[in-house]
Amino acid sequence: MKIVVVLGYKLNDDASMDDLLKKRLDLCLKLISEEHYDKIIVSGGCPTPPGLEVSEADVMAEYLINHNVNADMIIKENKSLTTEENALYSIPICKQLNAKNITVITTMDHMSRDFLNPVRLFAEQLKDNSVTLMFMTDSE
Repeated sequence: MKIVVVLGYKLNDDASMDDLLKKRLDLCLKLISEEHYDKIIVSGGCPTPPGLEVSEADVMAEYLINHNVNADMIIKENKSLTTEENALYSIPICKQLNAKNITVITTMDHMSRDFLNPVRLFAEQLKDNSVTLMFMTDSE
């Protein structure tokens, strides 16, 4: 099973997506058009703005569906509020699905963080050398 995990990014006050989140989703669309993936996990809860009823995962799933991705392919992980929680909640879903290949999509700004670096956080949660873990970012 091949799975792609798209990491969320805070929503605007009107629940619209920031351009950075659109970059992540557009990279996902490009990736799934070039390779076969079984599932897409969109990972992100409701951190900001306060009182917003919709999660990042909800908005991300809607974007993908509006770009002709089959809704059955999408799994919404809508509890995570941090990069650490993205890994904490997404990796068990991948394990439950018996993933053999996991591609995590984020942006370059995210990869430069030391403490909340997604590579380290996802590898720590995975703890399984039989699963291929890859990361893809935008080119900027």
